[in-house]
Amino acid sequence: MKRFAPILCLLLAGCVGQEPIGTQPPGDPAVVITAPPTPLPPTATVTAPPDVVGRPGIGDPYFPTLGNSGYDVQHYMLDLTVDVDNNLITEGIATIEAVATQPLRVFNLDFRGFDIARITVDGQRAGYLRDGTELVITATAIIDAGDTFNVEVAYAGSPGGGTSYTSGWIYYQSGIAVAGEPSGASTWFPVNEHPLDKATYTYRITVPEGFTVAANGLLRSEEVNPDGSRTVEWRTVDPLASYLTTLAVGDFDRVEDVTASGVLIRNYFAAGISAEERANFDRQAEMIDYFEGLFGPYPFEAYGAVVHPVSLGFALETQTLSVFFTGFTQEFVVAHELAHQWFGNSVSPEGWQYIWLNEGFAT
Repeated sequence: MKRFAPILCLLLAGCVGQEPIGTQPPGDPAVVITAPPTPLPPTATVTAPPDVVGRPGIGDPYFPTLGNSGYDVQHYMLDLTVDVDNNLITEGIATIEAVATQPLRVFNLDFRGFDIARITVDGQRAGYLRDGTELVITATAIIDAGDTFNVEVAYAGSPGGGTSYTSGWIYYQSGIAVAGEPSGASTWFPVNEHPLDKATYTYRITVPEGFTVAANGLLRSEEVNPDGSRTVEWRTVDPLASYLTTLAVGDFDRVEDVTASGVLIRNYFAAGISAEERANFDRQAEMIDYFEGLFGPYPFEAYGAVVHPVSLGFALETQTLSVFFTGFTQEFVVAHELAHQWFGNSVSPEGWQYIWLNEGFAT
């Protein structure tokens, strides 16, 4: 991540969010979820002995509430229908494949806001409760240590949409950006939110006609639906930390390049980004070639940048697709976020107290 100094102090101490850019509808617009009612009231759970209860918080000294113990996520499938104009996820289904690291009956996910329609564990309705930013789930039966299990959470609502770098899901009048360091992933999907638990991702995103969707990994498919909306699927090859996930929805031009070693570069420039600002990204292939000579082969399936048409004063090294905002796209920043793909993304900190190593090696 790159911001004007003192970025590291701000990252660790937090910062005051700015007022949102653009507009959002007042109040909570009505959202219709065509799903059965929850199996148990949101305040209900089942008492379980302590040895089958996962611990909330993974033990990080700087962010003790982030992450959860008791399981290791392998894959997230995020199937989201997004109403861009009203900043709503009108229908979201997160399917999480995980392996239990202990006998498990009760476990937590990090998740903020939203109305939950249902939660299942291995196809069986599960009880749940909300405890601040924690979603506490009770399975119908104990999951044995070493067993793979699947959690499905169906939800809908507004992800918020502030414009601070701590907002996670960032809503501006013509689109959506996601920059989630350190805890922004839980603003738009349920997650084990800590760099210790990397996983692969599939994004299946449905948006209204006229919008482009970009995310981590590789674009796998695009289809036009009978109502004119578009469903786009992106998929990652390599695991990533949740704070490095990103989603971009807006009016973008896709520009491709390839390095001497065959790394695909795909950049997404918002309409209205000037030719001068786009030119700051012209040497990405040259940068990758140079860094490969220093650090070894580029570690992921592709690279690129998405440049949003709002000025927020930071950039973030989201894996395979770094996030930029207009006015903060200088060539040295482009090189810095690229260097993070080796330092911070491929080799990652086991705790947030080591974030200085990410920034130090990439600077």
